[in-house]
Amino acid sequence: MCRSRRFGLRLAIEQAPWPERGITISVGASTATTHTADLAELLEHADRALYRSKQAGRNRVTLADAA
Repeated sequence: MCRSRRFGLRLAIEQAPWPERGITISVGASTATTHTADLAELLEHADRALYRSKQAGRNRVTLADAA
């Protein structure tokens, strides 16, 4: 997913007119490469990236480090 699409999704959610209160989103993403062993590894990398997003202040998109 290209950078503009990742951040566009985050901004669209943040700027939508939610009836009760504002909503934000934190995203962790990972890309399969020739070094990715299996789906479990891919999800583990994305999960770690998600927690880095939350630790960095939430409402962020963080990509997993390349292997």
